[in-house]
Formats: sequence, C-alpha cells, structure tokens
Amino acid sequence: MPHVLICGLPASGKRSLKNLLECVPNSAISCELMPIGQLKQTLTNLDPIIPSCIIYILRRGRITDAMDHFAVSDRNYIFNTTLPTILFISHCDYPSHYGWWEENKIFAAKFGIIPTIPVILGSLRNPDQCRQIEQGSVAAVRAETKRKLIDAIRTNSGTEWIPPMQNHLRNKWKFWESLYLLFNSG
Repeated sequence: MPHVLICGLPASGKRSLKNLLECVPNSAISCELMPIGQLKQTLTNLDPIIPSCIIYILRRGRITDAMDHFAVSDRNYIFNTTLPTILFISHCDYPSHYGWWEENKIFAAKFGIIPTIPVILGSLRNPDQCRQIEQGSVAAVRAETKRKLIDAIRTNSGTEWIPPMQNHLRNKWKFWESLYLLFNSG
C-alpha cells in the first residue's frame, strides 16, 4: 500500500486531494497531510518498508505566493532527484488552463521548483457543487485527474530512497547538535 505525503499551502487543495485519493476503490493508498516546515521530521519518521512518495500541490496562479511561504529548507529536499516528488497543479478546471505549467515553469525554476517527475495538472472540483450544465465536464476532468495521480503514485512510490534520506537528515542534525553543544558548554 503506497503512503503519500501531501504538502502545499493553505487553500491549495490538500484535503480535497487526500479525500480523492483515499476514496478510490481498491487503490489501497494512505495519505498524510504534511504541514510546511515539517518535512524533515516527517521524513525521519517514515516507515522504510512502506513504499512512499510526496505530492506537492500548487494552486494554479499562486506561484509567487507559494514561494514566499514555502519553507526554503523543505524546498531543498522536495525538488531533487532523490525524493519521488510529484508536482500537482490544482485548479486546472478547463482545457484553457492546461498550458499553465508550460507558461510558468521557467519562473518556477527560479524558486528551485524543477520537477524530475512529469507534472500533473488537474481539478479537484466536486461536480455536485457545480452548475448543472458544467457537471459532466467537471466530472470527466476530475476522473482524469484521479487516474493520472494514481498512475503517478504507483509508478513513483518506493522504499529505496527512505533510508539514505533518513541517514542524511539524522547525520545533519547530529552535526548541528554537536556544534551547539560545543559553543554552549561552558
């Protein structure tokens, strides 16, 4: 059963994404919402035998706001070749929104967002909360979003990255702790 760590800013759709993924029949996916700034602690506590991946959810149109609030230390760990991080752009409700990432990826790279896994754009809108005339198209986009996310999770979840990352984090903390003790002992 893959374990998915979901992180992103408030109002980006984290809880809606969690609900979407956990309600998929026979998908056996567990999800955990990860507050910004808590990445290191969460990674250190992962079970190294459960296949896991990270989804960073970014709301379409909020790239500068996201980078202003996104912990720099977390960004250094999320977007690299070591962690299986899926970048999901939410609020792409219409076909006219599907080019948003291509138009903004160079700008995003300035903030260190350089995904190594193909980016997924999609919608988490609930068709029941839309006008009747939109319900069919919204349901189709949501179903396609779900399919793409499930495929990406199955493809990119693994265990091989967890022990090396946990060792790296523990050694880094030990180093800073020893420096602190050295300068504060006496």
